[in-house]
Amino acid sequence: MTAPPVSVVVPCHNREKTARRAIQSVLDQSYRNIEVIAVDDASRDNTSNVLATITDPRFSFLTLRANVGAAGARNAGAALAKAQWIAFQDSDDVWHPEKLERQMAELEGSDAVACYCAMTVHQDGIEIGEIPTPTQTRTSGKIADALLADSFISTQTVIIRSDVFAAISGMDANFRALDDWDLMLRVAQKGPIAFVPAPLVDQHMSENSITNDKTKRVFAQIQFLEKHYAKLVAHPRVLALHRNRIAGGLRQLGQPGRAMSHAVKALQTAPGNPRYLAQVLRCLVSYFWMRHRPL
Repeated sequence: MTAPPVSVVVPCHNREKTARRAIQSVLDQSYRNIEVIAVDDASRDNTSNVLATITDPRFSFLTLRANVGAAGARNAGAALAKAQWIAFQDSDDVWHPEKLERQMAELEGSDAVACYCAMTVHQDGIEIGEIPTPTQTRTSGKIADALLADSFISTQTVIIRSDVFAAISGMDANFRALDDWDLMLRVAQKGPIAFVPAPLVDQHMSENSITNDKTKRVFAQIQFLEKHYAKLVAHPRVLALHRNRIAGGLRQLGQPGRAMSHAVKALQTAPGNPRYLAQVLRCLVSYFWMRHRPL
């Protein structure tokens, strides 16, 4: 049997209530020639039983015995993918029916190694924004430098050439958040990225969404800085931006001492920046308040 052009991998962890909806939105794509591979990442609920009820011949799933995280689960599914292109869906989100068709049309005749689209974000059933945001880079082509500064491509919006995904060894499973940022920076270094500006994905934030876990996000930001430090050094303003973000995150997590280290380095890299000076002062206030607060 000839392999389909697109393989879609859906990692699932404790998603008995949303996995079917997410997967059905993939199976209902107007672009029909696909395979869909769900990966149950050692769920403790009824997720595997829900997956077993999906009878579409284009669908299959595997169950992992140990939890490896979303990035590791995506890699496990990608290892089974047969198609020239690989896409990812999150198990609590919904694709618009024309998502793949519009992306494949954008890629036709192109030298792009990946294509992403915009995404609408929903919290508690209410639309709260769009990614990329109006202030973020909405761009295509050679965008590695833009991605070094900011994360604006979410995993469920992207389709990537399978040989490129394999060449960069897939996703870094050491990341438990922001793995999509690390992935797309490395993909962008392999070639141009195409963009469909329409919001073709609805992201539904839930209680156990990784995006909602501030602790994981802050420490993933630190991982990102450390992993890509050699590139960031060549862009001092971007490096300072990363330091300032990390400082703010650590301060909010009640770690003003660690926050201060990053805040000072941000200010040293970009002297005179009022935002970075304000961050240093906020860290100082937080540090002294924690040291001298009444018990």
